[in-house]
Amino acid sequence: MIDPIPYEFPDFLNCDPIEDVVGIPQPLDNNKQDQQQLSLDEEIKLAIMTLDDESPIGSISEEENSEFDTPQTIDTEQTNETEEMQLRGGTPGVSSNEKVNLNTITNIKEAMINTSKLLSLYTTLKTTYLKLCKEFNYLLGKFNENEKIKIELIHENNELRRLLYELIKEREMERKDRTNLHI
Repeated sequence: MIDPIPYEFPDFLNCDPIEDVVGIPQPLDNNKQDQQQLSLDEEIKLAIMTLDDESPIGSISEEENSEFDTPQTIDTEQTNETEEMQLRGGTPGVSSNEKVNLNTITNIKEAMINTSKLLSLYTTLKTTYLKLCKEFNYLLGKFNENEKIKIELIHENNELRRLLYELIKEREMERKDRTNLHI
């Protein structure tokens, strides 16, 4: 008898699609292919780094910082600059360096849209794959049942042949006996 072989689903179907999206941001080119290769996390990190580079907070050069500067002293200096602006009567408004780069925002939005489309495609493909696996298991079970029935029919056929052979042999023996009696 042939036992049905269960089909096991691959491990990647049980994992979270966002789980593996981790990486180091790379410089952004104007080339569309490079933009498509960056993940959403990488684009966001790159955008934050770009905004940090353009803002006065991030514009403090390393030459201005001594070896003894700590993040606390840098923060204190920046806070003092903001307080001085407020004391002068001005509000710390948006300077040209602090303006949001529209290309970066566009790239982030495109990356979010592409990631959303990719995740929906992945979900659709995963669902379809699971349905196909279920259908495959069903058909595999039917095939195994048919094989069992086929083997049983072969055994019954062999048994019927044996019985038919014995019946023919008995009748031949009876004919021989009748012919021998008539002689």
